[in-house]
Amino acid sequence: FYFKRQLERGYMFLKNLKPHYDRLSVNEQEVIDYLMRQKEVETITLKTIANELFISSSTVIRACKKLGYQTYNELRYDLRLSKELKKIKPS
Repeated sequence: FYFKRQLERGYMFLKNLKPHYDRLSVNEQEVIDYLMRQKEVETITLKTIANELFISSSTVIRACKKLGYQTYNELRYDLRLSKELKKIKPS
């Protein structure tokens, strides 16, 4: 049961991303693109993203909310699961 739930959460990120990506602002898209390029997404903080991309942490939070997440940590968790699933079963 636990593994099935993890699978569902891992696929949730991509499921949320596809229909909403075009609605994100350019800076919000940049946030998501940046996170998807990171190997160790679980270590990336809001402050790190803001400093690396020269944006506010509010931009990161808005991107998360537009993708259906309440917090950055929720998005980061699902993205990490998604990346782990991709390692196991490449598409």
